[in-house]
Amino acid sequence: MRRKLFTKVYTQKIYVQIIHQIEDLIERGVLKQGDKLPSEPELAKQLGTSRPPLREALSALEMLGIIERRGRKGNFIRASTDSISYKRQLRELSKDVSPYEALEARKIVETEIARIAAKVATKKDIEIIRKVFQKMKEKVEKFDSSLTFQEVVEHDIQFHLSIAEATHNGVLVETVRYMVAGLKGKLWIKMKMQASNFRRRVQEILLEHEKILNALIEKDGEMARRKMYEHLEAAEEEMFDR
Repeated sequence: MRRKLFTKVYTQKIYVQIIHQIEDLIERGVLKQGDKLPSEPELAKQLGTSRPPLREALSALEMLGIIERRGRKGNFIRASTDSISYKRQLRELSKDVSPYEALEARKIVETEIARIAAKVATKKDIEIIRKVFQKMKEKVEKFDSSLTFQEVVEHDIQFHLSIAEATHNGVLVETVRYMVAGLKGKLWIKMKMQASNFRRRVQEILLEHEKILNALIEKDGEMARRKMYEHLEAAEEEMFDR
C-alpha cells in the first residue's frame, strides 16, 4: 500500500493557537516553571487577539495543569507540556466548541428563533416551554446543596431547545441542539465555574428565562428577540468581561 503523504487540513480555533504558542515557549525553555505570564491586556496585545479567546486559552491551560492563577498576582507557569497525558487531554479539549464562538453564534441564531417562536408557537408549544421553565423554577426555589451546576445546565438546554421546537423548523432545532451541546464541554464548565457566583447567577438565569417566556406568551416577537439577546449577552459578559 502506498504511504500517505498528506495529513488532513483543518481550521484551528484561536484559543488553541494561543495554547500552542505558550506550549512552544515552555518546550524551548523560554518560559520556565514559576515564570509569570504577561498581564491579559499585554498578552492580548502581543498576540493581536481579543480578550475572549485569550481567556479561553488561559482557562484551558489551567484546567490542564500547565498554569495556575494566583488571584490578582496573575498567571504563572506550573508545569511542562511534554507529558503524554497533557497532549491527549489537549487533543480532546480541542474538539469542544469554543465557548465564545458558541455565544456569538447563539446571539445571532437564537434571538431570531425567539422572534419566530413568538409568532408561530401554538398553545401546546407555549405550555411545554412553561413546564420546562416551571421545573427549573421549582428546583431553584428549593435551592440546597443537591442542586448541581450540571442540573442547571440541563434545565437551560431544555428551555432553549423547547423554544427552537416551537418554530416547527427542524433545521433550527438541530442548529440549536448543536450549539447548546457546547454547554456540556469541559472548557465551558470550567469558565462558568470561574466566573460565576453560582447561587446569584442561577437566580438571574431564572429571571431572564421568565422574561423570554412572558414575551412568547404575549406573542411579542421583538420583545422575545430582545430578551433572548439580553440573556445571552449576560452570559458572555459574565465569562469574558469580568
